[in-house]
Amino acid sequence: MKTNRKKLEIKIYNLVKKIVHARGKCELCGRSEGKLDLHHLQGRTGQLKYYLPNCILLCFRCHRMGVHNPASAIQAAFREHIIRERGDIDDLVKLKDQKLSISELEELVKKYKLLLSNL
Repeated sequence: MKTNRKKLEIKIYNLVKKIVHARGKCELCGRSEGKLDLHHLQGRTGQLKYYLPNCILLCFRCHRMGVHNPASAIQAAFREHIIRERGDIDDLVKLKDQKLSISELEELVKKYKLLLSNL
């Protein structure tokens, strides 16, 4: 049986996916057709998995061919785009090892449900 924490974490992550996919297009090249992937800028550990500024929607091409290919010119454009749009992404690293309490997870569920209902 799943713990209350695990259920909340799954619920929040599903909300995060819906919120990010509601953006509707690749945040790097603007493509809206085809498969769009959720990408985590600084990984998915700790709070980063649920932190919306750490999440970006990418088309298959930008996600697979650019972001995960350090030799690609898209990699540099991607980093510039993120910094321009969201500020210094290195600040996200602070959340990497922080774990939310059950009450914080419950509040995040409420916050993200409200956000999703307003999209």
